Amino acid sequence: PDLSYGADQINLPKMRFFSIETIRVLEGQGQKFAEVAKTLVGGAEKSGDNQPVATYQVVSGAPNGTYLLLEPMESLKSLDEAPRRQQALRQALASGDPEREMAATIANEESILFAVSPAMSYVPKEWAAASPDFWKSSAK
Repeated sequence: PDLSYGADQINLPKMRFFSIETIRVLEGQGQKFAEVAKTLVGGAEKSGDNQPVATYQVVSGAPNGTYLLLEPMESLKSLDEAPRRQQALRQALASGDPEREMAATIANEESILFAVSPAMSYVPKEWAAASPDFWKSSAK
């Protein structure tokens, strides 16, 4: 939770896309990665960023130091707004260069964009009721 931002604000039945970033932290850089991530979360709060990020540390099935950042989106407009949010984040932080510090802790990263398919989804009735036009093909 301390490396996530706005995860409690996510309205999953309304999300149509997920950007999932897999980050592998350099050996021995886990503490620094977490410190910088917390700084970035604070900057996101300060700048009023509207893009939630749920961060998970993988503890089994992947190399040590693997994190998954899940960014749910109602539309792809969120990707278009990313440069504006990045600029607001830099202004909110005002000093230092946490993005560069973060990059120095990462061995590699990969981003994948997923689209939610209602036809391939089994969702609770409450989800279908929250957005019936979208989920109607998955209602059972």
